[in-house]
Amino acid sequence: MSKRFSFLFFLFCSVVIYAKENQKNSHQTEKNHTIPPVIVKAQKQNFEINDQKIIITHEQISTSGTTTLANVLQNLGGVQLQDITGNGSQVALSMRGFGVNSSSNTLLLINGIPITNPDLAPPDLNAIPLQEIKSIEIIAGSESVLYGDQAVGGVVNIITQQETIKKMFFVCDAGSFSTKNCSFTFNNQAGHLGYHFNLLSEKTNNYREHNDYTQNLFSGQLNYPYSRGKVSLDYHIANEFMQYPGALTEQQVHENRRQASNNTDFFRDNNYYLHLHQTQHFDNHWQLTTDISTRNMQGNGVLFSPFTQSRTTYFIRPTLKKSLNDTNFLYGIDLEKDRYQLNSAFGLNKDSQEKYGLFGMLNVPFKEKIIFYGGLRGALQHNHLVTNTTSYPVNRAFFKYWRKLPSRQYNEFLYQSCRKFSISKSR
Repeated sequence: MSKRFSFLFFLFCSVVIYAKENQKNSHQTEKNHTIPPVIVKAQKQNFEINDQKIIITHEQISTSGTTTLANVLQNLGGVQLQDITGNGSQVALSMRGFGVNSSSNTLLLINGIPITNPDLAPPDLNAIPLQEIKSIEIIAGSESVLYGDQAVGGVVNIITQQETIKKMFFVCDAGSFSTKNCSFTFNNQAGHLGYHFNLLSEKTNNYREHNDYTQNLFSGQLNYPYSRGKVSLDYHIANEFMQYPGALTEQQVHENRRQASNNTDFFRDNNYYLHLHQTQHFDNHWQLTTDISTRNMQGNGVLFSPFTQSRTTYFIRPTLKKSLNDTNFLYGIDLEKDRYQLNSAFGLNKDSQEKYGLFGMLNVPFKEKIIFYGGLRGALQHNHLVTNTTSYPVNRAFFKYWRKLPSRQYNEFLYQSCRKFSISKSR
């Protein structure tokens, strides 16, 4: 058992100078030709850039032809993706060249709420349907004052739809490797209460053997505006199942690149996400925004040996904004509590974290082309890690003979050892 206290202090002060220039283009036409000109136009996605912010709209996502959020982000300059599973369920985002440290330096947000895991596992991008996304904001710069040290590399903020237009549509598509996707969306309004929900089901066998993937998702939002503000509730409930075919040797790739090196490895999880948001306007200058969210994941599977894991996160952030003439002030605190547990053949690990942050920002324009930004943040973090390193026969055999085995025999040895261990435990 160990305890660790740390105090983080960030000072952010920068001056942004921007200028806009208009250029005039002249076009000349030739009158001597009798054949009318043939013009070929290529459509290019132009992203609205506001200072360091890149904004991708829902229309651009709809016309891009992509089917997952990972594919949308993959087409953006400045954002690198590392797809661990190959289907978008675990994607590590990287900006500004952080590479292997991207999980702890690039922050993913949904409506301004951090979607981080206490074990630094990549977030599940498949849990965010494209039809729910209103826009995506990408900031390739440090946002440590607002979001803490995990936003040093940059921020990707996904803003979901909040429209109350009555509509309903149903879409199904199919593809190779027995891929089938169906989604149903319904929007309506009852008095002042607006609501919509989405149903999504996806199933595919993928390219390799023992690599099936299944996802079922139910999500939506409730909105209730009133005279001085608005209250909204976002919810996501999903379950996933993924089979892992394992790595292949060079000889196995030449024989059959679609084959699997095992027929046991898989992962199954059930998760939910709730976000309660309230905006309260006191007058024309003061505004209070409160966000409360919780996430939970329960999973089990086999990776060399059986395991179970769970994650639970609670997050609270009240923010006070004030506008005085052209000057903007922002003050806020954020409180977060995370719990993670992993139970496997190598022992039981429990990790709990408490994070406390206090921040403030100032935005003052000077003349027309100069804006001054100033920010200050103080943070306190408490970690509590409990590890039970119970040694089973498979562990001792693994550590004793691992360095003695040739590389080609290592995978087969570990697989057979873990298989014998799981059989003996079930008995």
